Amino acid sequence: MNKFLSRMEKDLVCYKKMPLWSGRVPDGFKCKHNTKVGTWAKLEIYKGSLDFAFLTDKGEITEQFTFTKENQPPFIEPQKWHKIVSCSDDIECQLSFYHKEKAEPQQ
Repeated sequence: MNKFLSRMEKDLVCYKKMPLWSGRVPDGFKCKHNTKVGTWAKLEIYKGSLDFAFLTDKGEITEQFTFTKENQPPFIEPQKWHKIVSCSDDIECQLSFYHKEKAEPQQ
């Protein structure tokens, strides 16, 4: 993870949590997808393991990782293509969406 993203994470605020996924992940997340402009995603693994890939805009895998409770996924940057390749039968995880904290209006 780059240092810029680590600093950026401190300014992120969770605005939506998906329901807990248990035993499987929704099929739509197993296909190439990304988040909208200004939206970061964070998947938290509670049990089991999950194989995850970053993709090019053509769907080619650029990096692949296995994540577990002990080895959590990083924040996924806005508009970065990715997918869940596979997961263990005992997977329990939850996806959350974040955006930058709104700056206080200047007076």
